[in-house]
Amino acid sequence: MRDLKSFFLSAAAFLSLPFLFINLLFSSNIAEAANTVQAPPIDRFFQSPTVGGGAILPLTSFMLVQSSGSDTLSKVGVQLFASTTMTQGEISRVSLWKESGATPGFQISQDLFVDGAASSTPLVDGTLIVLSPATPVSIASTPSEFYVVASTTAVSGITNGHGFDLRMQDNYASTTSGGIGMAFNPGKKVTLNQSAALKISEVKAGSTGNAGDEFIELYNTGEADINLADIPLSLHTFYSVPNGSSTPIALTYYKRIIPSHGFFLIGSQIGYSGATPLDAVFATSSFSIFNANGGVSIATSSGIAATTTAIDRIAWGTQALANGEGPSLPADLGNDKSYERKASTTSTNVSMAPGGMDASKGNGVDNNDNRLDNDGNATDAGDFIEQSGSGINPQNSSSPVEFPFGGGGMPDMSSPQVMGSYPSDGMTGVPVDFSFIGFGFNKPMSSTTVNATNVSLTTGGGANLCSSVTYNPFPGNFEPSGKCVINSLSLPLSAGATYLFTVGTGVQDMSNNSLDQNSFTAGSQSYTATFVTGAAGQTFTNTMPPSVVGVSPFPGGFNIPVNLAMISIEFSSDMKVSTLNNTNITLAAGATNVPLSSFSFSTSTGRNLLSATINPANLPLASNTAHTITVKTAVQNSNSISLPMQYTSNFTTSSQADGSAPAIVGVLPTNGTTIAANTSDFIFTFDDNIDSGTATSGAVTLGIAGGANLPGSVMYNPVAKEGHFIPNNILPIGQSLVLTIKGASIKNVSGVYLGTDVTKNYTVEAVNSDATAPSILFANGNEFELAITFNEAVNSTDATTLANYSLTVGGAAQTLSGMAGNTLAYDAQTRTVKLSGVRLTSNATFAITAQNI
Repeated sequence: MRDLKSFFLSAAAFLSLPFLFINLLFSSNIAEAANTVQAPPIDRFFQSPTVGGGAILPLTSFMLVQSSGSDTLSKVGVQLFASTTMTQGEISRVSLWKESGATPGFQISQDLFVDGAASSTPLVDGTLIVLSPATPVSIASTPSEFYVVASTTAVSGITNGHGFDLRMQDNYASTTSGGIGMAFNPGKKVTLNQSAALKISEVKAGSTGNAGDEFIELYNTGEADINLADIPLSLHTFYSVPNGSSTPIALTYYKRIIPSHGFFLIGSQIGYSGATPLDAVFATSSFSIFNANGGVSIATSSGIAATTTAIDRIAWGTQALANGEGPSLPADLGNDKSYERKASTTSTNVSMAPGGMDASKGNGVDNNDNRLDNDGNATDAGDFIEQSGSGINPQNSSSPVEFPFGGGGMPDMSSPQVMGSYPSDGMTGVPVDFSFIGFGFNKPMSSTTVNATNVSLTTGGGANLCSSVTYNPFPGNFEPSGKCVINSLSLPLSAGATYLFTVGTGVQDMSNNSLDQNSFTAGSQSYTATFVTGAAGQTFTNTMPPSVVGVSPFPGGFNIPVNLAMISIEFSSDMKVSTLNNTNITLAAGATNVPLSSFSFSTSTGRNLLSATINPANLPLASNTAHTITVKTAVQNSNSISLPMQYTSNFTTSSQADGSAPAIVGVLPTNGTTIAANTSDFIFTFDDNIDSGTATSGAVTLGIAGGANLPGSVMYNPVAKEGHFIPNNILPIGQSLVLTIKGASIKNVSGVYLGTDVTKNYTVEAVNSDATAPSILFANGNEFELAITFNEAVNSTDATTLANYSLTVGGAAQTLSGMAGNTLAYDAQTRTVKLSGVRLTSNATFAITAQNI
């Protein structure tokens, strides 16, 4: 776990966003008592697994509980036994982890490593391996689950066929009060295989007009996560014909963990155009690395033509057959096509496309046959199908995991679990006007079983209040996959009442495995959540009114040209567009109204900006005259909350029109300098008010000198007269870059264009010097929103993942979930994440924690 900051703040009920002080809080209250074992250890695998190098595999888990007081856990002992001849060191690490409670089951990205409780030289000859926490672990009165986790060494360090098993003796856990725990021997063997698990699941090699629009997607078919910090993954491209020479391609990693049954996405940092963020990029200056008659392999060796250590490889066109597996694929990749590995032998390009019957079943078919097969005929089936258009769907390590349900992989025997619900179990003060209960699963489910028979909401043992139950395996942003829609006759809910939400064991996954929420208890267990509603007036609606943050021209401005064609207004929140009109927002010269038209509201820059055009028939404006911008109280935010008081701002015109072109008065970084590879913001300031509709990504570019443009976004703040170019990726090392602000594209609010292109030149450092993790500068908030500002640009996918944050209010944890209507928005310009949809009471003390960013 890394990058962990906690902030404790005091929030007061102000109409505008208050600044809040930050305090650190520590507490300790320990008394002596005894730990007990809540349940015996269980095997974390459903069958004897086969794993490759770099695998992270939970071997077993056990639960401890505190009956009273506070006993502590000081040691855990385990043994590994080689079940075949096995070299010491093939298991590189055994460690102890604690369940975080965010997601059922072991999640390396969420669960907590017990500091100090690890062995980096574990023996597999039955020698006792002692895992000793640096600080004894306190156990709560609610059960705490612990995992014993093993890691394999690099692929080159393991031998095919070697294996081991785990055993635990009586009193395997040492506590303040003595040893506890009964002996455990699961009788299951973990087998090692250098080529296990990792497959090339999809490849794209360019699109029309963009040869660098390419990616390679990997799929982990195994039962264990893979840590690329432990496996020397080498990527090779085969380029020449007919001898099939290869080039090792260096990678720059953003992520390192490939989840079990999950994906990993590698692509061009320059040309990749997909919406799914890359996990790693080609660290090469070449714009395109895949050729029309080429191939690609992933291997454990970085040597030229590393086919002998290849984990997986494919080839297409007239590439040498030895560089692929079986006959080569057609040479179609550069024509807006991709090749995708099938989920089963009968998969087709239609069934594998998003929404198809095989779309969420992984990419596990590997018969060492690269042939293309789109007809689903199992008798002549190759391993790949061809995708185009919307069928091309790159997935990364944050994408949902996909389990094989037959055909291409091992049968799915795992029981599904509910990942959580909103309201969550034990939650109090639940809004009485909440119209549905949201819930989600850890795998795709059979939609016919997610129904009002198996899902219920009751109070006092009464009738089911779910009028309908819906399930969508591909929900939209911030939407739960499952919904219990509450009967309208039961709304609002009763104030101060206790409700029970249940997802029963009749709910099944696609392989007919029944829901089992607690694997420690025999049989299948339902998911239940008990919650208590708040007072009658406690509703979910955000009642924070909007405010005007700033305007352009600046309040009190003078010598404003009479041919001013546009004004801009920035609001504090998202606004109801229908209220932004020339009735509610006016411009007047003294007592004379100056009609406004073409109202345009946008949040794309991370700000809530309104641009209003002055009717050309009313230009020029009256000279040497005071003008007033008025925003009336009829203006409302997206929650239909009105502006609390009328806002006015004044400026005075000059006697002349503006016929001069705008100019750039400053640019950062400084022109001609060497810049860091992680430079994330190029700032350019104007001397004039710019038409924000012209300061777009087409008008400002950052590109390799003499080469392609880098992907990125352009933001413009009309209040500050400041523009920003935000690169999507880390900059290509060792390259000369040119920032271009196009004179024929950008104009001021008087309609005068910049004219001549403005260019600034930079050189990117030869080696990425950023070895420091990001940290949090500060946080603030009000009753409905929290803001967290980082000291540097961060990965937007990480920053907008709700699972990476936790919130406590008054010492009690609050569930953050899309099911609860919580949303995250990241403003790259200010490096700030805004968490919306929370509800805090006045003067509440709360703590917001960020991790894995």
